Amino acid sequence: MFKLFSLNFSIALLLIATNIKADPVNQSAGPLEGMYFASIPSGEFRMGSSSSEVGHSSFESPMHTVTLESFEIMTTEVTQAMWLEVMGTTLTDQRTLASSLAPFATQMDAIGPEIPMYYISYHDCLEFIEVLNQIDTTYIYRLPSESEWEYACRAGTTTPYYWGSSSTHSILSDYCWCSSTANNRNAHPVAALAPNSWGLYDMSGNVWEWCEDWWNDSYANWSGAPVNGSAWTEGNFGHLRILRGGGTANEAINCRSAQRHAMESTERHNTIGFRLVREPASAVNAERLLQEAYSSLVSENYDEAITSIEEAIQLVPNDKTTYAFLGYAYILSGRFEDAVPPISTAIELDSEYYEAYHLRGNAYAYTGLFDQALSDYEYCLSNAPDMKVYTLYSMACVYGLMGDSSLSIDYLEQAVEAGFNDLDHIENDPDFEMVMGSSEFQEGLERIRSVI
Repeated sequence: MFKLFSLNFSIALLLIATNIKADPVNQSAGPLEGMYFASIPSGEFRMGSSSSEVGHSSFESPMHTVTLESFEIMTTEVTQAMWLEVMGTTLTDQRTLASSLAPFATQMDAIGPEIPMYYISYHDCLEFIEVLNQIDTTYIYRLPSESEWEYACRAGTTTPYYWGSSSTHSILSDYCWCSSTANNRNAHPVAALAPNSWGLYDMSGNVWEWCEDWWNDSYANWSGAPVNGSAWTEGNFGHLRILRGGGTANEAINCRSAQRHAMESTERHNTIGFRLVREPASAVNAERLLQEAYSSLVSENYDEAITSIEEAIQLVPNDKTTYAFLGYAYILSGRFEDAVPPISTAIELDSEYYEAYHLRGNAYAYTGLFDQALSDYEYCLSNAPDMKVYTLYSMACVYGLMGDSSLSIDYLEQAVEAGFNDLDHIENDPDFEMVMGSSEFQEGLERIRSVI
């Protein structure tokens, strides 16, 4: 059978509504007064720090490349005013829930509507998010993953801090509330100092910020930290959650972009707050439907898969991958004619979506439209060298279906020369049934087997 060139759907399912490049300084309002979100551009960065960086710890190693799609993150921490509006409680109320506080710590409490909310546990964050998601159903709000947080903090920089490498008092006074600038206060009003180049305030200093991830004391632990921006939720430390950014009680060296810290998820402290990420609810729901569709395909429940994908298209109507995925589901179900229109729509959305051309070629071939199939494959062959092996093999299949033993074995030989080595099933492959009895094809197979 045709080799369906991998569209990597299991990963693509997670990227349905986040594949548009973002304006790095674009901001939009949230549902609460003073709540704004910056649109962070897609890209990749080196997460962690090298051993040569002053302040480096083994927790920040090994450095690794993370690739992220665009997302929206709050420009500031959640303030006391925002918390009061959503939860109806004050900083003083939260402080009564905190345990093991040093007496002197409460004497430095800063109370005010524009000051970050603290004395917040990880679970308190989740309660806030649950209520906020009920207030604003247009979006799904959540904590950032650790990699999202660091990527947003760095804002394209590779230096220890998002303003550079200097930690002199004069520089810190412009950017960072830490032990040398905070004047013995637990927190300061948000957005009082300069932001990073993506418009985010207080990513360094003021209050530590909760992230979604479990704590791991090395990025190499277990199977290794995720490299796609998702939260890392495996390991032996599920009771510990990640804190990022440093706080007013810390020296500047502990407010570096790569700095990591762990805290019991139930703990409330006087220098720990949070900020949020949000995603369009339509995108989140489409992702859920596509994940269900993928599971249905694995279970060969094709009708269920097709229905889920079609529902996802209603939510995210202009995503090329979703249309290609629908075509893929139709092909697996044997409905080849039905596969062509959605795959063609994917190509209309992106004329350089070469995987979709290959997929449509498969659909054309099984509907007997051989010229159209060969045209799509030749287009791939000319423009997508990374698809060469499977494209050549698919062309061999088409000529096999056409009964042309000469061209079928010719393209099969080219596929093998390019790296194809899965010959064991060919004699039982119905695509080659019409040419299998040809002496020319059999001689070609022997010739191929003699050199691999």
